Amino acid sequence: ESTVAVHVTSAYPLSDAETQQLADTMQEKLARSITLTSETDPSLLGGALIRADDLMIDGSVRGRLNKLAGTLTQ
Repeated sequence: ESTVAVHVTSAYPLSDAETQQLADTMQEKLARSITLTSETDPSLLGGALIRADDLMIDGSVRGRLNKLAGTLTQ
């Protein structure tokens, strides 16, 4: 069983409790042990981007706005 590197980019710093909850959830979903790193990027406006290997979860406000803009221009 290998360890998965999970990187979180959030609009604001995560609290210790949020970091632990995210680590527990990702470890459960991936069914592997993880190492979690994080950084902040205020341009996300809110929410977070989570990257693990080839998986990317965009839960950022910026990502949702970009998706909405794409839908409106179709």
